[in-house]
Amino acid sequence: MNLRLSIVIPAYNAAPYIRTCLASLPPVAETEVIVVIDGSADGTAEICREEFPQVRVFEREHAGQGAARNFGLTQAEGEYVWFVDADDLLPEGAAERMLTLTDVPSKPDIVALCGANLIDGKPLRRFSWKNCLPCPGKDFLLKRKLQRGTPFSVYRREFLLAQGLKFPEGIYHEDAVFTPCAWYAAQRVEFTDEILYWVRLTPDSTTRTGNPRRAFDSVRAQKLLDAFCATVEPRYREAFHSLIASDLNHALKNCYDFGAEFAADFNRCVYENRALFVHLKKAPEWKYKLEFLAFSLFPRHTVQVYKFLESFNPSRWRTSRGV
Repeated sequence: MNLRLSIVIPAYNAAPYIRTCLASLPPVAETEVIVVIDGSADGTAEICREEFPQVRVFEREHAGQGAARNFGLTQAEGEYVWFVDADDLLPEGAAERMLTLTDVPSKPDIVALCGANLIDGKPLRRFSWKNCLPCPGKDFLLKRKLQRGTPFSVYRREFLLAQGLKFPEGIYHEDAVFTPCAWYAAQRVEFTDEILYWVRLTPDSTTRTGNPRRAFDSVRAQKLLDAFCATVEPRYREAFHSLIASDLNHALKNCYDFGAEFAADFNRCVYENRALFVHLKKAPEWKYKLEFLAFSLFPRHTVQVYKFLESFNPSRWRTSRGV
């Protein structure tokens, strides 16, 4: 039987969530589900094998989500690949709908779908692709509306293999690098405004857990994007300047969650990678251009300068006062 869709799920100590995730993926013709056990020691593999015999399960030493996704891609046999997180789930009929969306003569390299946060059992839309027409991925990057969460894009497998696209391994924020690079290479992206993915807000999700390492890994991801940006056609580099500038800001936001020791270490990290400041200067947003001037004047005190600049941010002022 020809497989048309492979759903790849990296799972690291996912026992509290994997049942619900896999239960939302009932057997569908022409579809396979692959779970890559990323060194879990909590019985995740046993749950998958004993309760979901239709699922293909692979066990590997813990190497991180990026490595697990890359391995899953090597095992996938479907025409399209959908990377799903173990603590999330799909709405009823989502896999069948994706089969329909990919069964078109145009054979898009990417199908972009919409997601929702699942709060108290009710989905709340995260974003919309309404009025988005098929286009080359690089053209959409210029709109600066890219959703970099990996599950919000379904990829044609041969496209990924032909482009040699892989997730960075051993770091958080691997999707912050993989997704824009993949979209830049895509000759055709098609969109659906349908919500086909539910994000379950769990306290130990990799994107929500308080972990200072994520800030340092973000800088590593920015350096990878910086290297890729140098290979991009000049007219599209603006999109990558904006992405890297945004990522630097998100990393600096960690200064509100961690103490003085983090600030000192992160100041050192940013200073050593201050060449990334050029993306603040070249990004089209005036906020980033102002940050470039300020950070360049005080490069060893980036965290403190960022906090000072943010003190004039009305949205942060309102949030800090509970308005």
